[in-house]
Amino acid sequence: MKRSGDRVKRYLEGAFSLVEVTLAIGIVAFALTAMLGTIPSAMSNYRDAEDRAIAGRILEEIGGVIHQADFQVNESEILLGRRLYSHQGSRQQQADSFTRFRVQLSESTPSFPDSALLPAQSVLQNEIRKFLVVVEVRPNGAAVPIREVKRTVYKARNDSIPGSDP
Repeated sequence: MKRSGDRVKRYLEGAFSLVEVTLAIGIVAFALTAMLGTIPSAMSNYRDAEDRAIAGRILEEIGGVIHQADFQVNESEILLGRRLYSHQGSRQQQADSFTRFRVQLSESTPSFPDSALLPAQSVLQNEIRKFLVVVEVRPNGAAVPIREVKRTVYKARNDSIPGSDP
């Protein structure tokens, strides 16, 4: 004859103890805490990648405008309406709370590192223009940019260079 105590003993042998359950909950809580700790870093990396992608699109737009413009056009005409961009990369006429990107454009004289070009350098400098396009990332109208993305764009005169064969 089986006693009822044997049945209870077998039932309890197959169950988890309170210590085991507490330990399992602690391990799961530790793992979740570690995973939740990575969320701010992941969000920051995502925002940085998004800013760089939008800045790249803005640089491509400005570079395209420079290449399509007449050779003699000045910087202010190139940037007409293209100085401020929102957090989504769309152009803005005036700065507001959504303004995140600011564009600066400057022109400098192109330099040629090879000394063999020295005789032709003065001719080439009149036929090539060098622009530096800087896109500043400024969150929420900050005075100091958190990042700058720069690109140099060269524009050559479309007609032939004087003194060269057609």
